[in-house]
Amino acid sequence: MFADADTSGVIRRLRYSGVGEIALKMGARGWLMVDDHEQELVAANKVSVVDTTSAGDSFNAGYLAARLKGCPASEAANRGHRLAAVVIQHTGAIIPLSAMPD
Repeated sequence: MFADADTSGVIRRLRYSGVGEIALKMGARGWLMVDDHEQELVAANKVSVVDTTSAGDSFNAGYLAARLKGCPASEAANRGHRLAAVVIQHTGAIIPLSAMPD
């Protein structure tokens, strides 16, 4: 959509736009957390993908919920990633409440 050549291009564009905290999903590679103090790539756990519907929305929900609870950005991104990993193991965007991670 923005024709960024690579991950560095995405980060540069977002930083130039004034974004101070970036959680960039990298698919099977995991996620990249970038803020004023650090840049951390966290590897993805291997899961059996059933349906990628809502993977991004699930990541965002887990991330934002954790930040609103006061978790640091890296922990929030980890929670978002864990939630997305669970959601993609189910059909559709809504998973059973019993499948929700802690």
